[in-house]
Amino acid sequence: MLFRSTDVLDSEEHTLFRRAVGKVMYAGVVRPDVQFTVKELARRLAAPTAADWLRLKRLLRYLKGTQDYVLNLTGHMDSDDVDVYADANWAAGPNRKSTSGGCVFHRGVLLTTWSRTQPTVTLSTAEAELYAMGMAVQEGKFIQNILEELGMPSELKVHSDSSAARATVARRGVGRMRHLAARHLWLQDELREGKLHVMKVTSEQNPADLMTKWFTTARHEALAAAVGLRRALSRDELKVEQ
Repeated sequence: MLFRSTDVLDSEEHTLFRRAVGKVMYAGVVRPDVQFTVKELARRLAAPTAADWLRLKRLLRYLKGTQDYVLNLTGHMDSDDVDVYADANWAAGPNRKSTSGGCVFHRGVLLTTWSRTQPTVTLSTAEAELYAMGMAVQEGKFIQNILEELGMPSELKVHSDSSAARATVARRGVGRMRHLAARHLWLQDELREGKLHVMKVTSEQNPADLMTKWFTTARHEALAAAVGLRRALSRDELKVEQ
């Protein structure tokens, strides 16, 4: 039977869809490479369509083909800094709400990642990137405070590939961008008080990009490797990771 991608699933398929998405949400906690897809599928739970059903099946096939992936947490001892990477995909969804993606590293070890739909419609790429940066700094400060309580003081560095967002944080006020919400400007105070360091990273080397959109296979694999995901070298290693 022919069907259109906009056809809504029947009640039986809807129930199966909800159950499957609920299960893959657990995988998203330890698999940064599927967080964006899981997030997008979870947004469709109320009224999934045939297109959503196909995306879910692709995700399940991908998870089956990469079930031997492990998250490498070896890290390094070169620096005690908390490195936060932020990125955003501006107005990409049907409702034009952007997606924020980010990840936090300490001593080269991945501590947390996220892929979240921004609650408001941003009016520019700069605003979407600034919103993502603010969210990333909040996550980084949470980790920084925990480390400080453990007697491990550290500096917080936020890495962004958006020159506009970095420039906005580095100056005072919003200039001509008066549409920016005042809640984002606390980053300027953090920078002036020396509580934050803003760093440049290229789009190709920004691991947070993995949590913002879909990619080609080669690009997806490169970003997955950047956050520490790789295939297990042996069955013994796979058992240890599990």
